[in-house]
Amino acid sequence: MLDRTAYRYAIVGLAAAVGLFLIGVSVIAAVGHEVPKELWTVGTALGGGLLGVLIPSPQATPGSKAVAESTTVQNAAATAATKAAEDLAKQAPVANGENADETIAHVTKMANEAVSMVKAESNVELALAAASANPGVGAAGAVLAAKHDQTAKGLEAQAKQPNQTPAQQQALNAQAHVFRAAASAADDEETRKTSQKAAQTAPKGQASNKDYFTKLVPPALVFVAALGLGSLLTLGVIAPEHAYQAAAIKEGDGLIALATAAGGAIVGVLAPSPGQKKPTSGE
Repeated sequence: MLDRTAYRYAIVGLAAAVGLFLIGVSVIAAVGHEVPKELWTVGTALGGGLLGVLIPSPQATPGSKAVAESTTVQNAAATAATKAAEDLAKQAPVANGENADETIAHVTKMANEAVSMVKAESNVELALAAASANPGVGAAGAVLAAKHDQTAKGLEAQAKQPNQTPAQQQALNAQAHVFRAAASAADDEETRKTSQKAAQTAPKGQASNKDYFTKLVPPALVFVAALGLGSLLTLGVIAPEHAYQAAAIKEGDGLIALATAAGGAIVGVLAPSPGQKKPTSGE
């Protein structure tokens, strides 16, 4: 987790340095002297570094805590549903008569279909959406349990309809039993504790190449263009008219200062966040 106090100190320190730079430049200009190019270089580097720190690091991709919580909850629900279906298959025959075997096979099939529904990708997405709002508080388990419980109630109500045959009633009740097991496991106290711990100890998400590209390419382009053009002007490779040589060198110095700022921004993006702590299993 991020040490916000140290992060604030780093931001305040860089901001104070930029402020002092601006004050110094203003004072030098006010007394009629030319601001040294070295001072401009330092100031623009500080500004670039501050910008880079303020840009979210590509490695700080959000979502890993929510994924950890929702995955834990979904696994608990799926495991409980599977066990409930297996227990139904191991029970004594639930039907008598000539079609007893067919009835048992149908009940087992419907229970297994309920397990597949519990394991559906839509439930993973539902749990993830609930956890994303505030990972670690048990929202994923509560939302998933509510959905499975509602499904179980609907199946039980359907089983009580007078138009259902005994075999259909048993199959519907078997499915309701599977969903109730999943609901109970999703919001169980042990599952809640495990999912919260998983969210708290989840590492930061890995940055994608697209994330790095989006954040690094703009300052990199500015760095290359400004450094190249500034160097060409300063070294005289680009040779303007004699009357404009001094102005060209001055502009070249300014471009090199801009390149330094862009380099500072790149370093700020790539640098780890100040005070980054390793996740702990306790708090």
